[in-house]
Amino acid sequence: MGNNTMNQERVHNAAEQHGYSTVRVLEYTGSTNDDARQVLTDPNPSVREQLGELSVFATDDQRAGHGRLDRAWVTPPGTALAATVVVRPHAGIGQGLAPENYHWLTLIMGLSVREVLRELGVDCDLKWPNDLIAGGKKCCGVLAQLILEPAGTNPAGTAATSMSVLVGAGINLNMLEEQLPTETATSTRVLLGHTVDTEQVLTHLLEVFARRYRAFCSAGGDPESPGGGEPSLLQQAREHTLTLGAHVAMHLPDGRVITGTAEDIDDQGRILVRSDGALTAYSVGDIEHLRAADGSYLATRPPQA
Repeated sequence: MGNNTMNQERVHNAAEQHGYSTVRVLEYTGSTNDDARQVLTDPNPSVREQLGELSVFATDDQRAGHGRLDRAWVTPPGTALAATVVVRPHAGIGQGLAPENYHWLTLIMGLSVREVLRELGVDCDLKWPNDLIAGGKKCCGVLAQLILEPAGTNPAGTAATSMSVLVGAGINLNMLEEQLPTETATSTRVLLGHTVDTEQVLTHLLEVFARRYRAFCSAGGDPESPGGGEPSLLQQAREHTLTLGAHVAMHLPDGRVITGTAEDIDDQGRILVRSDGALTAYSVGDIEHLRAADGSYLATRPPQA
């Protein structure tokens, strides 16, 4: 049996106020991303349409989770929040977003988790490309996947396909020190010294993500334009990414390791690294691992004078 302490009806009522069409709080599951993908790729369009523009699949007992590069992510029941937000821009206000801007949803989720955890009292920031760091260790990972929905028929009567995004977040909440999967991981319980309410974390996260997503839509998907009263997405990324200013080592898929200083994030979300005098842009797909050049897990900007 599962150990989910979240109430389906309460979460649904809270999420519905922020525009979520489907809310599934699972007692336990293998992977919330896999559950969401199964619905999103159902050949019956009426099944997919139930998801609306925003939906969520969540649990605190995920048994076969996976992160970037298909790394396993498994936690003791009741100790972590796994949540996957399904974003279907074509089904609502985001229909004007260009698919090439969908990758910014990873950052939107990272900033949303950061805001929620900071309000709990956790001093955390982003590690490029998709982690949150607190106390020098990882407390959350974000994984976004682009999904091509099955072909349907548009109003003109011709075949049409729609691209949607699964944005998953795995947050270490009520894990004891001895339950942490690696020595480079931490949890809100370890950092704060007490447990937190998983359901409240989820409902707050959904509220913040919806607000930030709508701000991005109101900016037309332009990461350099403010939207919804928020600073631009790119400005927030630069301000809250610990990696910038740090001396890093990038492990590439072909086995090469490039060291240099991470100087900036460009308007495509790539990290700009200066190595041997040259400034080069690297996307998420270009890099297998990004670590500190001294071999430690975390590369952070040096203290400001």
